[in-house]
Amino acid sequence: MPIGIVNPKDCLAQKVNARYFKPEKFKLLVENIKKQGLGSVPLVYQIDNGKYKIISGHHRIEAAREAGLEHILVLIDNPKSNDEIVSKQLSYNSLVGQDDQVILAQLFNSIKDIDFKVATGLDSEIKKVDYVSLNSKV
Repeated sequence: MPIGIVNPKDCLAQKVNARYFKPEKFKLLVENIKKQGLGSVPLVYQIDNGKYKIISGHHRIEAAREAGLEHILVLIDNPKSNDEIVSKQLSYNSLVGQDDQVILAQLFNSIKDIDFKVATGLDSEIKKVDYVSLNSKV
């Protein structure tokens, strides 16, 4: 997978992301990035006009912007489908932080290709969602 150096302002978030940080944790992330730089490499894919769409690393990229970084190192993916993008987003997100369980279930259920569902690694995690209550909210 190619690597690139991009301006974090050129990286656009996905419309839906189940991962969230509590404000105090996000503030710590910004401070850590100010002191130490970006410790891990976000995953993006290129779209039009020199812009990138984030697959994994939404909060790191947002924190890099807040920390005033003008350039960050990224991995540049070439996903073939939205299923692949969502699958990678969920699989990377399952490593750290917390998920909004309703959004997590919605994203997981939006993946049509069973292989990409399996690739999220969330089979046991998604079972924790109360599907009966989801049906009444959706």
